[in-house]
Amino acid sequence: GMGGDKIQMRDGVVWLNDKPIARKRVADFVENGERTPRYQETLPNGRTYFTLDENPHHIGDNTDAYYVPAEHYFMMGDNRDNSTDSRFTHYVGYVPHDNLVGPARVLFFSLGDRARFWEIWRWGDAIRFDRLLTIVK
Repeated sequence: GMGGDKIQMRDGVVWLNDKPIARKRVADFVENGERTPRYQETLPNGRTYFTLDENPHHIGDNTDAYYVPAEHYFMMGDNRDNSTDSRFTHYVGYVPHDNLVGPARVLFFSLGDRARFWEIWRWGDAIRFDRLLTIVK
């Protein structure tokens, strides 16, 4: 969301300025034999992207409305149940325009669910080698 937008989550659906973002179920995301429900969302401008929904009753699936201040952005991750993003105002909140330095171009490093970034001793089987240094689309 951008300055002036109203964002809210209702039953896992993003509402932008009091209208639901189009969302349809697509093939599950499969990693290490585990299946996660995946959805394709379409913004009002026609841009599409995929999201994951591990837990249909996650705390971030139903929220109060967020009113994005001028010169700020509301950021939300695509792996919604494993994303500390603008929905959690005490941790991330709205991102000031001045904090943006440019678009993401390369995915430098990626860990699966088996390890957190600071758990270096668990990285062995958690590193997603197929994602290292890939170009962001």
